[in-house]
Amino acid sequence: MGSQDVSKLPKWAQLKISVAENSAEYWRNKIQAGEAGDTEVWVQYYPNDDKGLPPGSRISFKLFDEDGEESGRYDVRMTDHGTIEIVGSGRRMRDQLRTIHKSSNMFEVELIPWENT
Repeated sequence: MGSQDVSKLPKWAQLKISVAENSAEYWRNKIQAGEAGDTEVWVQYYPNDDKGLPPGSRISFKLFDEDGEESGRYDVRMTDHGTIEIVGSGRRMRDQLRTIHKSSNMFEVELIPWENT
């Protein structure tokens, strides 16, 4: 909420907003400083400047159509048991993910529209 006046909200709501804003600011500062602590999620800034994200972070990659409207997204996170979870979603709830193996240690993921043919 930042610059919006929350003084007319109930005290419990003001407290929740304050805690959320402080937490977001805390992590924003830690990320900018590259000090996310013990985490499995890193953002790679080229050429060699990695920055950690808070543990359990989910990274979203948004897809846009020709009109600039969001048409889908990939949400990626590391699970508690060390695997990568990729969730694709699009405008149509039935859009599907397709994986394409590129080499022994690389694959691509594509969000394809579900077509009722």
